Formats: sequence, C-alpha cells, structure tokens
Amino acid sequence: MIDKKPFDGTTVKEFPKVGRYRVRVLQQGRNGDLDTVLDIREHMESERYSGFTRRGIRLYDMKDVESLYETCRMILEDKLLAQKKEGSDA
Repeated sequence: MIDKKPFDGTTVKEFPKVGRYRVRVLQQGRNGDLDTVLDIREHMESERYSGFTRRGIRLYDMKDVESLYETCRMILEDKLLAQKKEGSDA
C-alpha cells in the first residue's frame, strides 16, 4: 500500500498542456533518498485563483504508468472518444 502523505516535490520536467491539465514529473527527497512521481493535475487560471487544483492523479510506480499508457493506446486505436470540433472550446 502506498503512503498517502503530501508530496510537495520539485518539478523535474514539465510537459506540454493536455487540455486544462498539466503533466509533470516531480521529485522529493535529498541525496540518494529521492521519490519520483508522475503528476497529472488540473491547472486553473481565473481572477480569484491561479494554480493547481486537487483534481488529478499521481502515479508512483512505472508499472502504473505503463498501464495508463496501454489504456490510452487502446482508446486511441478504438477511437472511443469524439474528436473536438473546429472552433469549439469544449
């Protein structure tokens, strides 16, 4: 079981936006004791708030990342999601 303690890490790499989500690799710890996670999180910008929300996921294990990759691959191959229409912001 994974410890659910807060993970306030340093950004190792940030990838291009995916819709309203940001994809980052975060790292926490010092010296040889470094934990790394894949963080996929909603990022919001408005007059009242700018920053990451609690909506998102963190994957701590390469096996989980590979499973997500395979799931996304199957969704793309089977064309299970609708294409965004031109001129649409939805």
